[in-house]
Amino acid sequence: MNYELIYDAVSTSTAPYTILTAGLGLLTVGGLWTAKLKWGGDALHWGAKFFLGAGILILMISGLSRYEQYRIGQRTDAQTIEGMVSGYWTKVERTKNASNTYNSSTWEGFSVNGVAFSYRLGDEQNYFHNSGKRAIEMRDGLQLRIRYLPDGPNMNRIVRIERGI
Repeated sequence: MNYELIYDAVSTSTAPYTILTAGLGLLTVGGLWTAKLKWGGDALHWGAKFFLGAGILILMISGLSRYEQYRIGQRTDAQTIEGMVSGYWTKVERTKNASNTYNSSTWEGFSVNGVAFSYRLGDEQNYFHNSGKRAIEMRDGLQLRIRYLPDGPNMNRIVRIERGI
């Protein structure tokens, strides 16, 4: 059977670059604010310091995300399974936050030849999360080839997924 690549954590994950963009944006705002204050002869404001500090922190997180992407490619314990999706499910989870409003997130899961997979839709991460341009309609009977990292009981992280064509 031929397969179409849907997602590969090493080559198609955008998580490190999305985080990098946010960090650079914060640094730009903080840098412009700092320049405006310095040119006006004013002292450095706490807000500008916040944007600069947050930008640096986010850039560090971006670097860690890129390192995680590299490590995924180097791992030797990845396993591959091929077969049809069975037991497909979705679940909407509502949680109450500190300001007494509700946040909801959708979970999706399925099995292929007895190996269970689940993930939160839309989580920007280096593992498959079935959203954005690479989202596919998951359903029972869909032919998939999955490369995954076993990460504890019932927690298999998908690092590459291909759909049968």
